[in-house]
Amino acid sequence: MSCKSCSSPSSSWGFLLVFGLLLLTLTQIPWSSKTSAETVTTPLKVQSLDGKSVDLNRLVAGKPTLLIFWATWCPTCRAEVPDFAGAYHRYAPKGLQVLAVDVGYNDPIPEVRQFVKARALPYTVLYDANQEAVKAFGVQGTPTIVLLDPSGNVVTRGYSVDEEAIQALLSRAS
Repeated sequence: MSCKSCSSPSSSWGFLLVFGLLLLTLTQIPWSSKTSAETVTTPLKVQSLDGKSVDLNRLVAGKPTLLIFWATWCPTCRAEVPDFAGAYHRYAPKGLQVLAVDVGYNDPIPEVRQFVKARALPYTVLYDANQEAVKAFGVQGTPTIVLLDPSGNVVTRGYSVDEEAIQALLSRAS
């Protein structure tokens, strides 16, 4: 007994679609793991939530830093806010600077301010109106989490907080 529909062209297309999506997903895995040393050295102008210009590179210089690229409209970002706050509470006392950078796409600064206030975010939140930092750090989606060593080198880049990498970085820095 054979299945006539199993050899039909439409089932082949379905297989190719599933295979293509799987391949696309797998090609993203190396991007979200540890990266080779890369440093962004050009001035990166972002804004504080009160509209003042901030050079992100000066802000992170000399400090291990967790950069969280996010947006208020991003459901995954919203769901991970407790994880971000938890990382702040666990590691800021040990010397880790935690900075959230709103990517500035379809996210007016008053809405970002309101989001931050309503959730009482404990870490510094910045706004990337011109996407300078987004482009410099190669952000392709939100959230993107970038861990920097005190020299500004990228230690890890991914879609969630890498506790193991933070602990290793802080143990080397102390």
